[in-house]
Amino acid sequence: MGGGESKVAVIFAGVLGATASTTVATVLQIAAGGAAADSSTTRGPLGVIDLAAPSSMTFGGWDLGSGDLLTAVDRHGIFPVADDSVRTQLAAIKPWPAVRTELDIPYEPSHDNIGPAGPLEEQVNRVEQDVESFKKREGADRAVVVYLGSPHAVLATLDDLPRTWEELRSSASAVPASLIYALGAVQAGADFVDFTPGRCLEYPVLLNLATERGVQLAGRDGSTGQTMLKMTLGDLLRSRGLRVRAWYSTNVIGNHDGYVLSLPQHAVIKYADKHDGLPALLGYDDFDHKVTIDYVPTWGDGKESWDAITIEGWAGSTLDVRVNWRGADSMLAAPMIFDLVRLLEYGRRHGQYGLRPELGYFFKRPLQREGSSPAELHKELVQHFSRLADRS
Repeated sequence: MGGGESKVAVIFAGVLGATASTTVATVLQIAAGGAAADSSTTRGPLGVIDLAAPSSMTFGGWDLGSGDLLTAVDRHGIFPVADDSVRTQLAAIKPWPAVRTELDIPYEPSHDNIGPAGPLEEQVNRVEQDVESFKKREGADRAVVVYLGSPHAVLATLDDLPRTWEELRSSASAVPASLIYALGAVQAGADFVDFTPGRCLEYPVLLNLATERGVQLAGRDGSTGQTMLKMTLGDLLRSRGLRVRAWYSTNVIGNHDGYVLSLPQHAVIKYADKHDGLPALLGYDDFDHKVTIDYVPTWGDGKESWDAITIEGWAGSTLDVRVNWRGADSMLAAPMIFDLVRLLEYGRRHGQYGLRPELGYFFKRPLQREGSSPAELHKELVQHFSRLADRS
């Protein structure tokens, strides 16, 4: 893995959470030579491109809680870190005070690291300053901000989203923290990824600002397992001319993400993202389609999913399919975030800006590519970055 000697600042909103802390710990372990790096950008056609090396990445971020990243990694217990040098690096990473809005999850006693409240522009500017200060301190040429905060409550429709800075300033509707982080990142010249089910990338003011500043955006809602398998199987059924009559999908998860998704207002977009892709892919929606997410605290980060499908086959026959898998959700997300950082950094080197739909392969709701199959999205991803590499 290459990418030259330039440092890349990788900055998380929600840095002490299971996904961010696991990502940092695993990348640092890989950089130290103590773990394998198997992902979409290290194997296959993307593996030959000169992307940023794990050793070039430096990590920081915000969190509503305080402490250090080593304590968080040990507490989550997802990836045991024995290497003393990596443990030292993790212990040195402490979160900056986080943004909190009325759309965030209910206050918890652990939320002891909240930044000062204030007007929207003050909070955006604080995020911008945090990014710029970190880049300067670390000597990083480029930065990617990854939003991994809890999904915000949904209280407004798409028609209610402010379209300009003036509308944002005067809006009576609350602005989600994800948008504040995104605007601050873009003002600081950092690329931005929304890995969560949120609406910030649908705000025209953000899209316009990213284009003006020459900054890249990617999202939304990382597709770590079930939905990607579901869309892949749906694509197979579509290609075989088999019609779906019923599709039941359930998920069981016990980490903090599971808790947040047990709060109805915070689960609205997640359910939509897990539900809407299949009918768009198949081209019809006249079948029984049910999606559930169950929070079982004892299960921790080990997410399990089941899909039960009824299909109308040849001459009116019935075919039933069952799919089950279980894995550590954060260990599924970490390589995808690693890949996104590398591809965005490469895109920036090649003058890319604005919303990057060719990165839709990594998301449940691939903006501007809704209804595409994972195979179609992966083909577009490989072709796009291969063309960039050919021009180098």
